[in-house]
Amino acid sequence: HYFIQSNLSYVRHDIMTIWNLYLVGTILLLNRSLSEILDCPHPCVNGTINCNTRLGDYQLNCSFCDSKTRLTGKEGVIVSHDWKGINPGYPNRTSCSVLIESPVGSTIRLYISDFKTECSWDYLHFHDGMSPFDPTIGIYGGLLEGDRQSREIVSTSNALLLVFRPDKFVNHDGFSIIYRVDGCPGNCSGHGTCTAGVCTCEAGWEGAACSVEQCQCENLGLCVGGVCQCPEGFTGTHCHISLLSNWWEHLMSTGMSKRINCW
Repeated sequence: HYFIQSNLSYVRHDIMTIWNLYLVGTILLLNRSLSEILDCPHPCVNGTINCNTRLGDYQLNCSFCDSKTRLTGKEGVIVSHDWKGINPGYPNRTSCSVLIESPVGSTIRLYISDFKTECSWDYLHFHDGMSPFDPTIGIYGGLLEGDRQSREIVSTSNALLLVFRPDKFVNHDGFSIIYRVDGCPGNCSGHGTCTAGVCTCEAGWEGAACSVEQCQCENLGLCVGGVCQCPEGFTGTHCHISLLSNWWEHLMSTGMSKRINCW
């Protein structure tokens, strides 16, 4: 009887441990996926799309650019007709528009995940407002490449209008664009949290997108948590001092700084 009770307690303990790990993993995945730039290379099915993060898949709502669409959600994905579907490629000579609206005082940031249209003929227009007569942020066509942050578009108002105008001949894969109300540059690069469009960086990272490591290590030093871990034979903030040479070290004592000459 004793051993049965003991085994059952172990089983219960193991189940609770697994459940707690699952909950922690789920929370980490959710938090991390919301703070990273997402890549959504999968088709939009029944209003949802699977996106990739460093910790696994994350599901977002998706909408096709068909005719006229109005979106009011906090985040989602806009894809061209039949993106990554059975017959990929947008239809020729079929214009569409997507209007994204958010609460007054907020802004909208677009992260262009994939973009391929017929160069010089099929264009996607971005307007800072609710109308094609509002200021034009940009007009894009062809193959859009480069670092992710250079592929971001942000409004100055609480509305952003996308208008796609293909011609009647050649078509290509189309586009996949993530939008986020009060989104941050680079989604904080996975190294910070986003609040009202501003990144708060984790220790060891800085910059508007938390994409710059604070420590610049020399002599094969490694940056760990914003601090250089120096290889044998080197020391200093940046591992720039050889232990074979004379060097100065700062010591703190009772709130005062002392300089000690080390030989």
